[in-house]
Amino acid sequence: MVEKIEKYKSYLSSDPGNLILALQLVKLISEEGTIDDALSVLAPFKSEVNDDADDSIVRELTSWFACLYLAKRDYQSAIKYYDILTKSKSCEISFLVNGALAHYQLNDFKNALSLLERANSDAPEHHILKSRCLYNEGDIAAATMVIESLLLHCEPQCVAEAEGLFSMLLMDAGEYERANELVIAALAKDKYQTDALISQATLALYELDIVKADAGFTALLQSHPNNGRILAMFALSLLYQKQYARAEQAFLKAVQLMPNHVGTWVNLGWCQFALEKFDHAENSFYKAVEIDRSFAEGHGGLAVVDSHFERWSQATKKAKRAIRLDPQSPSGWYAQSLILANEGEQAKAQAIIDKLLTYQSQVSQLSIAGILLNKAAPGALDG
Repeated sequence: MVEKIEKYKSYLSSDPGNLILALQLVKLISEEGTIDDALSVLAPFKSEVNDDADDSIVRELTSWFACLYLAKRDYQSAIKYYDILTKSKSCEISFLVNGALAHYQLNDFKNALSLLERANSDAPEHHILKSRCLYNEGDIAAATMVIESLLLHCEPQCVAEAEGLFSMLLMDAGEYERANELVIAALAKDKYQTDALISQATLALYELDIVKADAGFTALLQSHPNNGRILAMFALSLLYQKQYARAEQAFLKAVQLMPNHVGTWVNLGWCQFALEKFDHAENSFYKAVEIDRSFAEGHGGLAVVDSHFERWSQATKKAKRAIRLDPQSPSGWYAQSLILANEGEQAKAQAIIDKLLTYQSQVSQLSIAGILLNKAAPGALDG
């Protein structure tokens, strides 16, 4: 093969404007050479790329540029060429799906979903990508529906990944036992399955096995330093350990990678509240409410911030809204305790605090509100 590649290079050096010959050489290089070698062959022909991707030669040239940049992980450049290909009348499914993948890698989930909808592919890996996009857009119900449907008829080579992703979706829905069952099933098929390992470490965190959780997230971050979910859960682990400054930095990176994940914005808000960055906390809670107005902890967080600034009328409205959306809302009740304390109802306020401090969710024995209450000085509610 090397000898054949050298021969074609010799031919092309004698006829440097021969695009067809260059495409043949790139095809050979793609099997044996490097991405940069292939791109260097095509570089003189960049001017040949235009919006007329219906021309077969132009389309092949454009698709090579798109494919090579995608393989090089230069997603912005890849999108430039996939945009041309996906606008052509002779657009192929592979152009739509690969274009969606490039958008996904840049956290542009809306455009990724749009291309996947156009592709309408039955391939299991495409359904998994669609579910990931929906999850990152905050539509957990739709993401779950896609992956549940896939698991009914999934090809064997994709089952572990589908189960791992499903376990993460169940974690967000609070179905921890089912999530754990899927973690076990996925890791039995592939012990390195990333989503299942994330869920496994997350379950350890919720069970307050901090050593196991930290070990899991630290190992995952070494191989996936820009995975928003891993960063968010690692940050939560730091928050549980009251390492607030480190937690804030991890949360800030996580929300950049997952800008529509409401829970991460709320957790960032609590972290900033713990750091007494009250204006920043308020902005984070507002962002959560902007993403999902039905998420109680966003309103509850804002009620707590209003209480801190002694905006009691606003605090009362937001606390009531949080409790109406979720009668068990820790932040809503925490805000209510502050409001009652301000009104001189110390006994009622303290009763709420006592309940919050003993509050237990399905798995975790420590809520975010509990963390902040534990941080507060004893007698903080005393008149």
